[in-house]
Amino acid sequence: MGSMIDAINNRVSVRSYADRPIEPNKKQELTNLLQSTSVGPFGNEVRFTLVDLSEMERKEIKGLGTYGFISGAKLFIVSTVKDDARAMEDVGYCFEKVILTATDMGLGTCWMGGTFRRANFAKRINMLEDEVIPAVSPIGYAHNKKTVREKLIRRFAGSDHRKPWNDLFWITQNYRI
Repeated sequence: MGSMIDAINNRVSVRSYADRPIEPNKKQELTNLLQSTSVGPFGNEVRFTLVDLSEMERKEIKGLGTYGFISGAKLFIVSTVKDDARAMEDVGYCFEKVILTATDMGLGTCWMGGTFRRANFAKRINMLEDEVIPAVSPIGYAHNKKTVREKLIRRFAGSDHRKPWNDLFWITQNYRI
């Protein structure tokens, strides 16, 4: 396992996924991670569910509504939390830990907050009445070729032009992540 800093440096949003299943041992490691990453720094309980679409029909998958932003993904991580004070910060903290650990495992992800149909994911995970779904992410192996849409999104968002690390963070030499 590498460092979190390496994962931060290596992580990119993946929108096109290869038709390659995640190995059972990695899938179990991911499941364990989702179960163990459940409380954020402000004390809200975050619930993660791994939704497997591999047995679903193409039409059913389209109904989840990623609006064409994601292609080829068969697994999604769905986050849920009670809509309490500081809940979104806790989701952000826990979800990023999951995303960076997945990156370290060699898996691709893409935070999605507004480009999916919440109601359709809610049905798949038996969401509780007092919960909300702030974000989901496809997870899997990146396709070796990006789609035209993905290239356009990356270009429009400036995704390939990150600010230098030292412009974003100030870390003393004695501090370790």
